[in-house]
Amino acid sequence: MGRASQWRVVGAVAVLLACVAGFGFYSLTVFVHALTADGVFTLAEVSRGSSVYLVTAGLGGVAVAALLARLDVRWVLGGGAVVMAAGLALLGRADVTAELYAADFLIGLGQAGAGVVPGTTVVARWFVTNRSTAMAVASTGLSVGGIVVAPLVGFALQHRSLREVTAGSAAVFLVVCLLAASFVRSHPPDDAEAEEAQQQGISRREAMRTRTFWGISAAMTLAVLAQVGGLTHLYTMVSERGSESLAGGALSAVALGSLSGRFLGSWVLARVSSSVFFRALLAGQFAALAVLALADGAVLLLASSALFGLTIGNVILTHPLLLGEVFGLRDFARVLSFSGLVSTLGTAGGPLVVGQLAASAGGYRVGFLAAGTASLLGAVVLQLTARERHLVRTVAAVPV
Repeated sequence: MGRASQWRVVGAVAVLLACVAGFGFYSLTVFVHALTADGVFTLAEVSRGSSVYLVTAGLGGVAVAALLARLDVRWVLGGGAVVMAAGLALLGRADVTAELYAADFLIGLGQAGAGVVPGTTVVARWFVTNRSTAMAVASTGLSVGGIVVAPLVGFALQHRSLREVTAGSAAVFLVVCLLAASFVRSHPPDDAEAEEAQQQGISRREAMRTRTFWGISAAMTLAVLAQVGGLTHLYTMVSERGSESLAGGALSAVALGSLSGRFLGSWVLARVSSSVFFRALLAGQFAALAVLALADGAVLLLASSALFGLTIGNVILTHPLLLGEVFGLRDFARVLSFSGLVSTLGTAGGPLVVGQLAASAGGYRVGFLAAGTASLLGAVVLQLTARERHLVRTVAAVPV
C-alpha cells in the first residue's frame, strides 16, 4: 500500500468535509438571515427547519453506516452529494414551510452521506499507524469550510438573490464532491496489516451493551452542547462587552485555534491515550468557557476564544479515534454513527440552553458558565466509565 495512495484518500476526504461543512453547517447560519430578511419565513419556522436538518443528519448517519457495509464508498459519497445539492437548490426556491423543511431534510441526509461518518470510516480503514495524524489532516476540511466556504457564500448573498446563490452553491458543491469522491477507495488494496486491523473489535450491538460506549457518547453530548451553545452566542456576547470588530476577531481566533489545534492534537495523541486526551480537552474547554463567561478585556476574550477553538477541533478529532481504540474497526462505522446520533442531542440543545439562561439571567455569564460546567461534567462521566477494563482484553488497541 503506497503512502501516496493513503494521503490521496485523506486529501479527498478533507475536500469533501470542507464542502459539507462549508455549504451545510456553517452556511446555514447565513441562509437563516436571508430566509427571514424578506419576511417569507419567521425566525421560529427557520429555526425548526434547522432542527430538522440536525436530527436528519444524526439519523442519516446510522443509515449510511449500514450502507458502507454493503456498497462501495464512492456510491455512498456520490449519492450523499447529489441529495445535499438538491436540498441546497430547493432551499433558495422554498416559498412555504413544507418546502423549507424538505430542503433541510435533504441537506441533512446528504450531509450524512458525504460527511463525517463515511469520511472518518475510510481514513480509519486506510491507516493502522499514524491514524491520529491522518484524521487531523482530513478533519481540517471542517475548519476550512467555515473559514473559506461560508464567508464566500455570505459575500455572494450580498450581491445576488438567495435563489441564485443556493443554485450556484449546489452546482459547485456537486461538481467538487463528485470529483473528490472519485479519488476515494473503500479499502486499501492487498494490505495484510490493514485487513487484520479491520477484523478486530466487537459489533455495534455488543458495544452498546457496555458502560464505556454510553460514557463516551454522553461525554461527547455534553462536549458538543458546550461547544455549539458557546459558539452560537459568542459573537453576540463579545459584541456586548466590546465591539463587533472584537467579536469578529474572537470568531477568527476560534477558527484558527480549531485548525491549528488538530495538528497539535495529533502530536499529543501519538504519546497519550485518546481517553486521557479527551478528558484533558473537556477540562480545557471548561476553562475556556469559564474565562469567556467572566472576562471583559479584549486580550482575555481573544485568548480564551483561541483556547475554545483548540478544544473544538480536537474533540471532533478524538471522538472517532477513541471509539476505534476501544471497540476496534470491525463495526466502526455503525459504532461511530450511533454514538454521533446520541451527541446530536447536545448539538440541538446547546444554543437553546445558553440562550435561555442568558435571557433569564440578563446576560451571558450564567449561560457560558453552564456550558463550561457541562463540559467538565463530560470529563467526569468519561473518567467514571473508563474504568470498564474488560474491553481492553477483547479489542486489540489500535495504534494512533
